[in-house]
Amino acid sequence: MSKPCMPEGFRGCLYSQTHTLRQLEFKLQRLPPDHRAEALLGVFADRSRLDSAFADQELAGQLPVATVPQCRQPLDEILR
Repeated sequence: MSKPCMPEGFRGCLYSQTHTLRQLEFKLQRLPPDHRAEALLGVFADRSRLDSAFADQELAGQLPVATVPQCRQPLDEILR
């Protein structure tokens, strides 16, 4: 099995469908920054999982948004 701190290991966790979005966020953040995009893009490029590709890609697509740090000020306040 792949190491969880490598892109293949992360994809294995995502594919297992046993982790919550929050858990996957945490695992993604533990990857070295230069491996994070590879881990997510690999989900979209993987042609070996055609039966679950949509669900896998949907989850992977939520992760970039989920891992963006929260803004310190409310958006309404910033826009004024």
